[in-house]
Formats: sequence, C-alpha cells, structure tokens
Amino acid sequence: MHGLPKTLKSDNAANFTSQEFESYLQKNGIVHKHTTPLHPAANGEVERQNRSLLKRIKIAKAEQQDWKTEIRKYLFAYRTTPHSTTGKSPAEMFFGRKLRTQFPELDGEERDHDKIKKSNYKTYADQKSTVI
Repeated sequence: MHGLPKTLKSDNAANFTSQEFESYLQKNGIVHKHTTPLHPAANGEVERQNRSLLKRIKIAKAEQQDWKTEIRKYLFAYRTTPHSTTGKSPAEMFFGRKLRTQFPELDGEERDHDKIKKSNYKTYADQKSTVI
C-alpha cells in the first residue's frame, strides 16, 4: 500500500530462505538481513509482537469475536500509540501527522511520569540482561 521496504530483517526459517523469496527481494531492491541463529534476543521485537498478536487471536476466538476485526483494532492502537524512544507513534512518523483516535491525550505531567516509569523498567531490564 505504501511502497516496498528498503530492508527486511528475518530469522533463518525456511520460508525466509527460499530461492523464490530471495529472488523476489532482489527484484524489488530489498536488502535481506538475517538474525543470528539460536540467538532469540536478536529478533526479540518481532517475537514479542508475534506473541501479542497470537494472544489477541486466542482472546477473540474464546470470546467468539471476529479475530480479523480484533487484530485490526489492536494494530490501530499499536500504530497510534507513541513509542518511548521516539515520543511519536509509528503512524505519526510515517504520515507526518497524528491520526485521530478515541484515546485521550496525556497531559505533560502524566507523560513525564510515564516516561520516568518506562526508563526505570528499561534500566532494570538492562541490568538483568547483563548479569551472568
């Protein structure tokens, strides 16, 4: 819908290493980067997102809802929520403007409190990951 990516990062699964897939990437000028085998942290963001998506599908099925509709709602929420690293949502970064949502905007004090909490969580996680 919005063009081809410049790069694609994937693990070494068979569906990402086939000649047909590599040929498609090459024809479209997409650089294919592989994560390190047997090193899940290298692909952690994708694995975490996949886990969240699968959880949403399971919840939708358990509540007898249309899982496709629920995934669209989840992705809209994800794409319109500001990230702690950039301070902007993926949609805002992509389109150069905020998308209109039903979510209330955080005021300055709430935003600062949220940023401090996330920073504390990151510091804790970083310390845990470096301890051997």
